[in-house]
Amino acid sequence: MTSLLRKNSLVNRLVQKVPIPSLPNIKKLDIGVSSPRSSASKERSGDTSMSSTATAVDRDTGEETTTRKDSGGEESDLEGVETEETNETVTSSLPELSTYPDITKNPLDKVAATAALLGIVFGFGCASMFFVQLKTGSVYLMALALFHFLEFWVTARYNPTRVHSESFIINNGSAYTLAHTIALIEFSIEYAMFPNFKRGNCLTKVVGFALMIMGQSVRTLAMKTAGRSFNHLVQTKRQSDHKLITNGIYEYIRHPSYFGFFWWAVGTQLMLVNPLGAVGFAITLYTFFSDRIEQEEKFLVSFFGKSYVEYKSKTPVYIPFIN
Repeated sequence: MTSLLRKNSLVNRLVQKVPIPSLPNIKKLDIGVSSPRSSASKERSGDTSMSSTATAVDRDTGEETTTRKDSGGEESDLEGVETEETNETVTSSLPELSTYPDITKNPLDKVAATAALLGIVFGFGCASMFFVQLKTGSVYLMALALFHFLEFWVTARYNPTRVHSESFIINNGSAYTLAHTIALIEFSIEYAMFPNFKRGNCLTKVVGFALMIMGQSVRTLAMKTAGRSFNHLVQTKRQSDHKLITNGIYEYIRHPSYFGFFWWAVGTQLMLVNPLGAVGFAITLYTFFSDRIEQEEKFLVSFFGKSYVEYKSKTPVYIPFIN
């Protein structure tokens, strides 16, 4: 027994004399997991959420980061700083809904069907040029389809908040549909009865084609320049974004969209060498635009006052017999 005690005493002295090497400076990772006792106390207090917290010390910066992991396995910052910044970033990156079309006025099936129909008409006109001797009828179908397609597309591109499924203006009244139907009937009958008359008159065709291209270009440019101030309907109340446009094409032509439509329509009939159609279109459109411009300018004067009166006095319309 005495010898055993001596051995233990000797061992203790040796241990005390042996130097213990110092450990490297390792950053502490303190994981604080709630104990069963604290969990039980939470349950008794009515806290049924299962969560654990962890505090980690960054090895380089020495900063502590505290996170919480809930029962769903998702980690979140206890202070919520990162979450708030992320939400602010997402909110600021969202586009303004006011810049997009109203989906309730643009049923996608109707828009897609109308665009597809116009594409079929345009394609039929293009393909028929390879099978018919008189090409002007084919060009007329292509021009008609392109006109209505551009009415919707330009409005959607430059005035998206006011575009709707009727912006193709295909349903532009029974008189409009009847006029184009009669034009096709006249073209077909005159070609059957007087083929040489339709095949000749090359100068008339060239003039008509030039007027058609010019009219379409001016109307499209007018819609683009006016932007949100353009509308297919006469406005009786001034909207907040309605401005008096006097720059671009509007600097030289008053109501350039009406000017473009008038000469485009007359040009199609000259290109078809439709004498009745050309006269009928010119008279009908003159009557329509004369009344429409008179009505619209009453509201424009009330909207813009002397500014519009001065603009009107120095900018012509360039539609015959309309000041």
